[in-house]
Amino acid sequence: MSCYQRRSAGPGPGPGPGPGGGGGALGLLGAAGGGGVLPKGPGAGAGEAVQVVVRCRPMSGKEASQGHTQIIDMWPQRGEHVARRAAAPAHSIYCIVHITNPRARPGRGGRRQEARMFTFDSVYDWNSKQDDLYENTVRPLVHSVLDGYNGTIFAYGQTGTGKTYTMLGATPAHGQCPGGGRERGIASKCFEDVFRHIAYTSERTCYVVRASYLEIYQEETRDLLSPDLETYRRPLTLGEDAARGVYVKGLRSVVCKNIKAIERVMRVGNTNRATASTNMNEHSSRSHAIFQVTIEMQSRAGAGAGAGRRVGKLNLVDLAGSERQCKTGAMGERLKESGKINLSLSALGNVISALTAADVGSRTRSRAWSRHIPYRDSKLTQLLQDSLGGNSKAIMIANIGPASYNYDESLMTLRCAGLGGKGP
Repeated sequence: MSCYQRRSAGPGPGPGPGPGGGGGALGLLGAAGGGGVLPKGPGAGAGEAVQVVVRCRPMSGKEASQGHTQIIDMWPQRGEHVARRAAAPAHSIYCIVHITNPRARPGRGGRRQEARMFTFDSVYDWNSKQDDLYENTVRPLVHSVLDGYNGTIFAYGQTGTGKTYTMLGATPAHGQCPGGGRERGIASKCFEDVFRHIAYTSERTCYVVRASYLEIYQEETRDLLSPDLETYRRPLTLGEDAARGVYVKGLRSVVCKNIKAIERVMRVGNTNRATASTNMNEHSSRSHAIFQVTIEMQSRAGAGAGAGRRVGKLNLVDLAGSERQCKTGAMGERLKESGKINLSLSALGNVISALTAADVGSRTRSRAWSRHIPYRDSKLTQLLQDSLGGNSKAIMIANIGPASYNYDESLMTLRCAGLGGKGP
């Protein structure tokens, strides 16, 4: 599948794990990254088309008991540390992910030689907490939405790598959206920030918060807030006009006056998604789920209709799992399903690649800034068109697993997130 371009600094054979050592990780990155687009330290990507971060879950007890080894090393602090040193070389502000091929033969010193380095705006290892990811990466985007911008957060990666955990937190059962605890997902934290901001500023600004929940399955758009399965089965169509941009015709929208109300909407949608996937012999991990929050803001001091009015939109996107067909053994309907997912993810990758090239071109006065952005290649990219281009902000959270048996899938995710090349 085509993947999205982030950096010209790509993977190369690594010198072995560990952040130290002359000619080590930073030396390699310096050689590989010449002429690349450099991030701006902590909070990098705030002015770029898309900010890409990587998160790796811990090894599970089952993986360890089955004899799988850890193949991922991450240095999340390196970028944060050197970014505070004004004299540090520009290329050294990257955060690093190191992946080792478990099938490679040991070389000198017993180290496996086939290893790759990737660099990203931020990386979060198995010791990171939900609060770390939210405070350092997500919260600035939420604040931009409250300023009237559009923002999108994608959770991307293989099924079982923690996409849903990142979005929803530690959910005891399908459909739950816990409102408390350190393990809350970024969705709940976003809602909390939105309504806290509203409480602080409601004396001078009027707010209306609306929530919708939809999924895209095999390029068909469905309303997750449908009252029954029969209504859910009917695909919705996309429309477009000057006032609303691209929208889903007939999509339900619920006004939410507090965090409990918006979490209730998400909980209903999650329950419907799980129920529908069971009844229709599908898997919820095989569809893209998009929770949309629209915030209308009107200054109380505004003179006349529309004066001082702003609208911000937040999209929380749980992407379908990026499995490799040769490993899943998909056949028949499942093979068709996988093909649609790959085409959709490929279209998203092409859009992000084009946006990144356009962003670079506009800042370097290159012709790249005027290139065509292929939004209409999939329902997902068409629907999110007004939340990806222009002054919008987006974060791609690429989730990977640390175990050796998922080497190919983790490598594909890292390549797609960091290179814009072709996945396996």
